[in-house]
Amino acid sequence: MCPGANLRDNGERYSVEGSLLQEFIEQAQEGFTLVDESGRIIIWNRAMERISGLLKEEAIGREFWEVRAQLTPEQYQSPGLLEEIKNGVLRLLAGEKAGFLSRQIRAWLQRTDGAVRLLEQTVFLVQARNGNQLGVISRDVTEKHELDQKLQLLASIVETTLDGIVGLDQEGRIQTWNHGAEVIFEVDRTSALGLNIQDLPITFSPEFRGHLLEYLNREDAEIFEVEILTPKMARKQVSITFSPIFERGKAAGGSLVIKDLSQLREAERHFKESEKRLRTIFDKASDLILIHRSSEEIIEVNSIADQLLGFSPEELKGKKLEGIVVPEERERLREFLSQLRKGEFSRIELRLCDRSGRRVPVEMNSHMLDEETIMSIARDITQRKRAEELQADFIRAVVHDLGNPISAIKASLEMVPDSIKKGEKRDLIEIVYRNTERLHNLAHSLLTSIKLEAGELKLVKKEVNLSQFLLDFLLQQRPLAEQKSIEVISRIPSLPALIQGDPDRLGEIFSNIWANSIKFTPHSGKIEISLEEKDGWAVVKISNNGPPISPEDQEHLFEKFYRGKSGMGGTGLGLYIARWLTEVHGGSISVESSEEGTTFTVKLPALKS
Repeated sequence: MCPGANLRDNGERYSVEGSLLQEFIEQAQEGFTLVDESGRIIIWNRAMERISGLLKEEAIGREFWEVRAQLTPEQYQSPGLLEEIKNGVLRLLAGEKAGFLSRQIRAWLQRTDGAVRLLEQTVFLVQARNGNQLGVISRDVTEKHELDQKLQLLASIVETTLDGIVGLDQEGRIQTWNHGAEVIFEVDRTSALGLNIQDLPITFSPEFRGHLLEYLNREDAEIFEVEILTPKMARKQVSITFSPIFERGKAAGGSLVIKDLSQLREAERHFKESEKRLRTIFDKASDLILIHRSSEEIIEVNSIADQLLGFSPEELKGKKLEGIVVPEERERLREFLSQLRKGEFSRIELRLCDRSGRRVPVEMNSHMLDEETIMSIARDITQRKRAEELQADFIRAVVHDLGNPISAIKASLEMVPDSIKKGEKRDLIEIVYRNTERLHNLAHSLLTSIKLEAGELKLVKKEVNLSQFLLDFLLQQRPLAEQKSIEVISRIPSLPALIQGDPDRLGEIFSNIWANSIKFTPHSGKIEISLEEKDGWAVVKISNNGPPISPEDQEHLFEKFYRGKSGMGGTGLGLYIARWLTEVHGGSISVESSEEGTTFTVKLPALKS
């Protein structure tokens, strides 16, 4: 064979080998990029197209750092990024990295479609005739990275959970022992790993220890509640969930999840003891205690029901509350419960009906336990009512006996000629008249309170425009304010605010509050009255800038005959009557007081326009 033929054969062989190498690179699963000595991309295989979304014709011929900067995710972009990549690549190509052969890096890449992927890359130098070239093999490890993160999270959860988690191989040797297991079993991880579960320095119940390894070959999970004795001689009640682990259909071990039930069992014991004590208190209480639904269905009642009403608790359960209320007061009960659900009232006086038909007066305090359940405590006030009736009869007699003389004195004073009302005589006559008027008002208040408590005061209700009513009321009351140079500020809207009420009794409500405000507002002070409709209520506020009412006095202000510990004076009936009249109108009255002054708030059910 001639020399020329041999050279030709070698060239063909190199050509074939080069073609095979190019095909291998093109078909490789990993991305392959080759950068020439000037920094331009000369190879960009199909895998790199798939990984980056950038086609070969879009990459080849371009400077590597330009393409790499283009594919860098936005969160990693910076003004000097392009220059930084360029300088790094040129240093590698120039051989400035002494002894550099290859290195592995991880880098984030943003595909042309916006998806962000994590690449594991091997960077190496290739020696060529014209100088060094740079090769980059890229593998997409995004899914592996996400899986690693999930495994790390799972490992963190396993380690930090309060439950003990133990992993066993098929022979029962401990492979996993988390912090929870250390705490519950009082055995550290180092001592436990590699031990057979039966060799742990822990005392299990014999029936559990004897069957431990049998559970490794079962298909279903098992749950046990056992008592253990730890190396530190602590007795603990634990729940152990044993789950077998299978690989390719064959038993490969198991896992134990251990919960320390000691505190739970102790809490259950205390709860049962507390429940027993509360049940005893509930049943032995001298007041009738009823637990009922908002629909009035009785679901629980204490044993005093038998003594008070002649019905056993079992007889009352399931019945409606109104079934034991006298018929004429059932509508009041329904209104009370409706307002209770709105958070307005919690106390009412009713008459219950016992098995024989006897009427039992009770004072009932009710509270919402939750959105659907109410607890009502009813106290028998029969003896109090009898005492009140005796008191009322006595007061009626006294007021009646005083009424005629007082009226005669008033009439006589009014008939005194003006010619006599001069000088000292005039002053004396005025003193007598004022005190006579005071006695007359006291007698009227006493009779009103008695009628209210006895249910004898009947309301003559009709539709009332509260806006106009209050404006007329102010015209009548301004002279009282002018006597002390008090500025009256009206914030009453001209638009009608309609309610259903007895005008005479409404006048008494506001007159009592107004008189109280006038009394405690200083000379040249201010009183403000306002009206607004809010959430189905007509809300009237009467405010003054007088001295504050103490919290203790506020608590008892609307009680009968309460005159305050801070020297409030008066009969103690005006605000008591105002509260009663407001409540029989289906409303409420309250007071707030501070250094800035005092505000009385009256809320009455508004009629829908």
